[in-house]
Amino acid sequence: MKSALAAGVLAAMAFAVPANAATIQVISGTTGARATTLYNGPIGQSFTSLDSTLTSVGFQFQLFNTSNANTPFTLQLLNGSGLSGTQIYSTQFTLPTTIPTSGLNWFDVSLPNLAVSIGSAYTFVLSTSSLRYGVVLGPEYNLQTGQ
Repeated sequence: MKSALAAGVLAAMAFAVPANAATIQVISGTTGARATTLYNGPIGQSFTSLDSTLTSVGFQFQLFNTSNANTPFTLQLLNGSGLSGTQIYSTQFTLPTTIPTSGLNWFDVSLPNLAVSIGSAYTFVLSTSSLRYGVVLGPEYNLQTGQ
């Protein structure tokens, strides 16, 4: 898949960002965004790198269940398209205890200037063990069908 994360939109089934804002390409449809928890498994976005270095990736989160633990998220960068690629990088981060329940709640995760090849496919994978926060996906994502 050749998708990238940008301004309020996460492409179907996940998210990714090339190295700098000047090279972000938005591929999206016409329907609104959806949000889902990652409690039942990881979610990822394959993308084609438009730059040779990744310095950060951004995600939009929504507070779902305040009574659930604020556990860390694991972020992985995999080589290739899909969830079966070789891991290139992994890190953990924890969101603030409270974020607004509405509006754009974007958080950038800094990356240590990861070297990638322009034109090659990669996948960012995000996972957590809590139902506290959901990640915003869309447009064109149907939670019931997974399409």
